Parts: sequence; structure tokens; C-alpha cells
Amino acid sequence: MDYKVSSAVILAAGKGTRLSSVLNDIPKCLVKINKKSIIEYQLGLLEKHQIKTVFIVVGYLKDKIIKKIGNNFGNLRIIYIVNKEFEKTNNIYSLWLVKEYLNRNIILLEGDTLIEEKILTEMIHSSQKNIAVLGNFDKRYMCGTVVSLNSNGSLKEIFLKKEQKKGFDYTDKFKTVNVYKFSKDMLVKFMIPSLSSYIRQNRLNEYYEICLKDVIKKEKIWGMVTRHKWIGINNEDDLKRAKNTFNDTA
Repeated sequence: MDYKVSSAVILAAGKGTRLSSVLNDIPKCLVKINKKSIIEYQLGLLEKHQIKTVFIVVGYLKDKIIKKIGNNFGNLRIIYIVNKEFEKTNNIYSLWLVKEYLNRNIILLEGDTLIEEKILTEMIHSSQKNIAVLGNFDKRYMCGTVVSLNSNGSLKEIFLKKEQKKGFDYTDKFKTVNVYKFSKDMLVKFMIPSLSSYIRQNRLNEYYEICLKDVIKKEKIWGMVTRHKWIGINNEDDLKRAKNTFNDTA
């Protein structure tokens, strides 16, 4: 049976400083990949999969996002949450700001990530209620959070970038694509309390994956290793790869 999900969260508050030379005073999620911006591509996929409501966390140049997308995108209802502290915080704080809406099953995406439609289809229709989409790690151009898996396919350990010291062994690790499916139960029982704990400690500049390190000690999150196309756009090289990889974006 499908684990029904009708809401999504997109984190799009950051400045995209590593892309500043090509952004030209637009937020990173509005960067065009061929004919469509990243966030329009994401919203189009979500609409195709019967998502009804999307919560977008905005910050840097928020008015440009709101003007471009509006309160509706096709059949999607758009609700904006403003991270006023985007210059001093990281995505843990952006996700915490959405806490009052996390009383439901959600898809979580970051505003600089492009995925092939098949990834979303497989995740939404999976019977697993908590899923992290993973890709094979290529250290030539990837960086960021990686994970290892248990023999049953659930997440075993999560390693943030700061934990990957010299000599770190990547042979059995997978890169997080930064696309997730989370259940209401997991969010309410484990994720929100973990987010709130870090915020109380004033650790506003962490990545939300630090909370997932706590969560997987109590609740299984399944790793869905994909062979389909995806890319996180962090710098100019990523942007070039995205335009080549997603050259059919209409």
C-alpha cells in the first residue's frame, strides 16, 4: 500500500554564496536550468504526484520568489515561511520554522536540488514511510553529508561534511540527495524534538542532518539508492553539469 503524502517542504532561504558570480541578484532557487528555474521544476514534479500543499521557506530576496511563484502553482497551494535570520543561520533553523506544519507526512527538498521524475515517483509509491534518497558518491565533485547502510537497507550512520576528516573511507558510503519522505509519526515524535533541542542550544548554524543522526537511533529511515539523474547545485561547475544533465527541461 502507498504511504500517502500530500504536502511538501522546500528549503530556499539561503544566499547561495558559492554561486554569487552568476546569480545576478536572484535567489538560487530561481536560477534557470535551460528553460525553467529550479523551483519551478520542483513544483512541477510535485504537482504531477498529487501533492496539494507546498511550504516554501524563503529568506534571501524572498520577494522575488513570492512574486515569481505566487500563492498557487497550478493545482498547488503555496504557503511561505520567512527565515528572517537567513544570513546567520543554516537549514536546521529553516526547517525548525516549519515545525507547526510538520504534523503530516511530507516530502522534503532543498531549493538547489534537481531530480529526475522517476526518483519522486519511486519514493512516493514506496511502502516505506521514512526514506532518504541516496546516490553513489563521486568525490571528484561531490561533498556534504554521506551515509552508510545496514544490511536491511536502513540508514546505519550519518556523516556530516565536518566529520569527514583526512583519510575518511568513502567505499561503503552514499551521498544524500537532499530529498526525503518523512512520516507524521517520525516528525512529531523525533524530528521536531531534536530540531527544538538544537535551537534551544543556539546551534542555529547546523545542518538538519545532525537531527537525523539522533532520529535513526530511534526510528528507521530507509535508504533509497537511485540510479536516476539528480544533482545538487552548489557552484558554477554544478550549474554547468545540471544544464547538460537536465537538457530536456522544458
